[in-house]
Amino acid sequence: MATILNFSAGVSSAVHHPNVMMPMHSQPLGRSSLSPRPPRVPPLVSSSPSDVVRLCKEGRFKDSFEAFDLFLRKNGSSSHLDVDVLCCLLELCASRGALFQGKQLHGRIVSLHGNVMDSFLGTKLVFMYSKCGCLEDAQHLFDEMPARTVFTWNALIGGLVTYGQSVAALRLYGRMCQYGVLPDACTFACALKACGELKDVNCGRVVHGQAVKEGFGSSVFVLNALVSMYAKCDELDLACRVFDGISAERDVVSWNSIISANSQSGNSIEALRLFRVMQSDGVSMNSFTIVGILQACADLSLVRLGMEIHAKLVRLGLESSLYESNSLLVMYARCGKMGLASLVFRKMNNRDDISWNSILSGYVQNFMYCEALDFFREMLQNGQSPDNVSIISVLSACGRLGNLFHGMEAHAYAIKFGFGLDNPVGNTIVDMYTKCSRMDYADLVFYRMPEKDIISWTTIMAGYAQNFCCLATIKLFREVQMLGVTVDPLMLGSILLASSGLDKIHYVKQIHGYIFRHNLFDLVLANALLDTYGQMRNLRYALDVFKSIAEKDVVSWTSIISCYVHNGLPNEAFNLFHEMGEDGHEPDAVALISILSAAAALSTTNRGKEIHGYLLRRGFTIEGATGSALVDMYSSHSGLVQEGKAYFESMLSDHHLAPWPEHYACMVDLLGRNNHLNEAYNFIKDMAVEPTAAVWCALLGACRVYGNTEIGSLAAQKLLELEPEKPGNYVLVSNFYAAAGKGKDVEKVREKMRQRGLKKDPACSWIEVRNKMHSFIAGDKSHPQSEEIYAMLAEIKVKLEKAGFMSQTKLVLHDVGEEEKLTHIPDFISIIVR
Repeated sequence: MATILNFSAGVSSAVHHPNVMMPMHSQPLGRSSLSPRPPRVPPLVSSSPSDVVRLCKEGRFKDSFEAFDLFLRKNGSSSHLDVDVLCCLLELCASRGALFQGKQLHGRIVSLHGNVMDSFLGTKLVFMYSKCGCLEDAQHLFDEMPARTVFTWNALIGGLVTYGQSVAALRLYGRMCQYGVLPDACTFACALKACGELKDVNCGRVVHGQAVKEGFGSSVFVLNALVSMYAKCDELDLACRVFDGISAERDVVSWNSIISANSQSGNSIEALRLFRVMQSDGVSMNSFTIVGILQACADLSLVRLGMEIHAKLVRLGLESSLYESNSLLVMYARCGKMGLASLVFRKMNNRDDISWNSILSGYVQNFMYCEALDFFREMLQNGQSPDNVSIISVLSACGRLGNLFHGMEAHAYAIKFGFGLDNPVGNTIVDMYTKCSRMDYADLVFYRMPEKDIISWTTIMAGYAQNFCCLATIKLFREVQMLGVTVDPLMLGSILLASSGLDKIHYVKQIHGYIFRHNLFDLVLANALLDTYGQMRNLRYALDVFKSIAEKDVVSWTSIISCYVHNGLPNEAFNLFHEMGEDGHEPDAVALISILSAAAALSTTNRGKEIHGYLLRRGFTIEGATGSALVDMYSSHSGLVQEGKAYFESMLSDHHLAPWPEHYACMVDLLGRNNHLNEAYNFIKDMAVEPTAAVWCALLGACRVYGNTEIGSLAAQKLLELEPEKPGNYVLVSNFYAAAGKGKDVEKVREKMRQRGLKKDPACSWIEVRNKMHSFIAGDKSHPQSEEIYAMLAEIKVKLEKAGFMSQTKLVLHDVGEEEKLTHIPDFISIIVR
């Protein structure tokens, strides 16, 4: 060791070292009230031990070590040092997380006293190492100490709890009790905090009992720790009982504990009531109070109360302080006030990762996905390195936008910054690719994840189901069962979706049985099961599930009504609609759309007009899907073109609503299906907005039905101009020309497809025979029984012709001969599999 140690070297870097604990007094968390910080006292050039002690107590880190360094230079490095000076310096290092200076002090202590030191100085060293996060050094020093006091035990137990080693902390607490060392209030508080972190209420009860036995049952310090422990263990009633048992000595920590307990348990109204009582008792709030109350405001969307607290912070000059500002950001974002959240963010003098991530996740939570991507770019431009939270947010935004390019960029960022193997990030990457309909990429990421949790399996399975990879979903579910992965309701919902896509009722029945056998039947799964049976037109099973639901909600009623509508029973659907009202459930927009479909199936418009009136009386917004359903209901009855047109006009004149693209498409469909093609074309030309592809598609379909090649050709041209990269549009246009007998135009359209490198996926169908799935693609001959299948098809064709049936191949729009057209019907092929 050098003769003179420079203790002031590295002071500034040690104070802000990212891997050490920051001082309590330098963070808002450490302030007991919301008073502004006092101005910094200018440094004094002093060198006596008393001056060093005074500077330490004032928290002047740099000045303290400069004075200490000056003292050593004046008096020699081997000068006797008062224990109080060393202890004060060690405490200051602990509070600032200054490990470098702490180790230098440790070296000086060893050089002066040897490895054997008194328990007081040894305890200070254990405390310093624990606070700086060097738990191995703290444990080693602790084990070598010949004598330990309760304060030594507390120093190490507290450090273990602080750095997330709660199990080790409780083991050390157990050793302490075995050695006969009597715990104090601090010991019990640390042990209770460890129990809370582990959510081990039984261990917490044991510590509680020991605290009462040792006479600390009325200590406010211990009681506050008990309230926090029971709250973290989801035992709110016990937390409230302990709080009520605290005498008139309740301090701000007591109130913060119970307010936070109620906020975190979802009892936000009770948290606000307690806050009012706290104020009436004259207890001043601090930063912890602010967080608890703003969390309650966010849960209840009480933005006005949150703004009142914001105003108080402004009056106290604390609006731009980090801790309070971050809480305001979260509150405004959760209340949907991103403008106010952004305003708070822009006024902050200092920002940390939480500040940036709160705004970014706020944009995503409020469906402002483009703004989220713009803000992420701003983060990078400001030199802010993204962490796993920000990567997850931007991946979620890309997925919901279906923006594959930016999603792949975000994936690259995750790999670049070392989050590629992080489980939550990996799950979000898989979800992003599934939402962008790139199951090939999702598969690659999923199977390369080193560890998969239940969310990983649920995400990939939902992706398969939502992208209509029904067989792959079933196969993956079997893999899940073979691996012993826990099956949750979300997985079963995906399997039900895949089963309905396959139209395999026995799959649904198997899932139904699985749900009952594993006791997973809840309202959400029951509704999903009911909806699946309804989509498969199995009214009997759907009705059985509906009757088995004890507490039906609006989704249950909507699903069974839709089931009756899909099964061609509109009158029964209306009866259920009335029963729904009698049961005390207000129909939502989805239920009303379903019942409008029932009205469209009836021979008169009276029922539909009743629903129309109901919508107006209840104040529903007549737009979007609801407006389209009304237009479709009126247009579904022959001869009701005028009523449909009148309703469309009433949207503009009576309700002052700007029509959506869906409304324009419905009007074109209404006119087109009634052969008013010229009027439909003029309607499109007079539209207030640019016609969408759906509008031209509706007109093209009508022209194909009524053989109007002139207007149809114009619609085809516009459709391809609007969506030139969509293969399905080329197929529609090609089929239109084929139906009109325009072979040259068909070839031109196909040539355009080839030039653009577009390819239409061939039609596919499947059938299950003897528990084996057989799939067929149009014109496919890869099946092992292909020759037998086509031979049977030919035999059936001959029998049909002998019976007087003629093949209707007009709408089989393939450029092949009449005989070959029959071989391009995959559904026909699939039904004759043996």
